[in-house]
Amino acid sequence: MIFNACREMYLRLYQKECIGGNSLLALNTSLDLANDFALGRVRQNPIRAWANVLKDKDHKEHKLKFKRQASGSLAG
Repeated sequence: MIFNACREMYLRLYQKECIGGNSLLALNTSLDLANDFALGRVRQNPIRAWANVLKDKDHKEHKLKFKRQASGSLAG
């Protein structure tokens, strides 16, 4: 019900030219995905995959920062 209300609101904003077609498409796509997720049609695997990528990136950046600090203390 909430998703339908948002969809109707977005359509009215588009009709009044408050938002463009690209925005309407993006908002409706987001609503569709949120609705599917709420109904259990979408698994969290993509979310976990991104979390793992970000976690790995943070780990690599921390490791690189530690190496820079260690090499700087040896030079000084």
